[in-house]
Amino acid sequence: MYQASSLSYWLVSFNSYVVQKDKLMKANASVIVLFGAISYGIPASIFKIATNEGASPTNLLISQIFCAALILISINFTQRKKYAFKLNSISRAKLLLSGLAMASTNILYFTSLQYISVTVAAVLLMQSVWIAMIFGIIFKKNIPTKHQFIAVIFIMVGTILATQIFTRQITLSWIGIMLAFGSACAYACTLIVTNTVVKNADPIQRAMYISIGASFFLVLFCGYNIDFNDQLIVFKWAPIIAIFSVVFPLICFSKGMPLLSPGLGGILSSIELPSAIIFAYILLNEKITLIQILGIFIIVSSIIYPNLISLIQKKRNKKIRS
Repeated sequence: MYQASSLSYWLVSFNSYVVQKDKLMKANASVIVLFGAISYGIPASIFKIATNEGASPTNLLISQIFCAALILISINFTQRKKYAFKLNSISRAKLLLSGLAMASTNILYFTSLQYISVTVAAVLLMQSVWIAMIFGIIFKKNIPTKHQFIAVIFIMVGTILATQIFTRQITLSWIGIMLAFGSACAYACTLIVTNTVVKNADPIQRAMYISIGASFFLVLFCGYNIDFNDQLIVFKWAPIIAIFSVVFPLICFSKGMPLLSPGLGGILSSIELPSAIIFAYILLNEKITLIQILGIFIIVSSIIYPNLISLIQKKRNKKIRS
């Protein structure tokens, strides 16, 4: 009897330890993903600083992807023995071709910064949330929920306020707007591709091939415009942009996302938008109006809303089952 009660006590204690450890791991994963999302908000401001110092946008684009690819190749080389899934030639080819979406996102987004502010460009890039949803309806027949439709409407309202597109307070370049919106479409494609192509491969391994593919397409599309007169400035900033735009967020997401639910991951990744605007204010001294802040708040809240509803519903379902 004593042994049974003692065993029961140890089992309860062990279960409590596992639950606490699981909560701690999820908390740490949340912090890691949060840092990854914040990191995504930094490169646009650094890119503008570099171009203001005389760096060619084309050189920066190509160099930062090359740097990212080289860093990922180095990481991949040290971890290749750990990979359980071996890539065949078809899988490698698919990942290399996936680099086209990433290259298009970089070209359109960073080019838009020559015409519009980082704040407006970041807001327009976040339209990828509802664009990806539309792509899901067309190509995967995924019907959005009522909450997702409501979120899309509010994202559009927030976008109008954040860009102040219909007011005279800010003069916007339509070329910049079209480029940034195009980058949102390309980014939506990138999200779909990275979530569907060769899913069994290690995230670092996949990112390496996608980055190599993106480098190839960037050279193919922009190679004719390479200028060799600004190499010192490019070498100064390209590795920094590469780390914050590709390497660091990718490592954070690959380590943290698997431990989180998709809803919580979506909520945390939305921090990218305020991060981009805060860093634009700090590094570039870009002015932000109260209307823009309201618009940004509406956009972030709209991204959080459907994910939060999904999390609440899942918790309720778990309670009902238990």
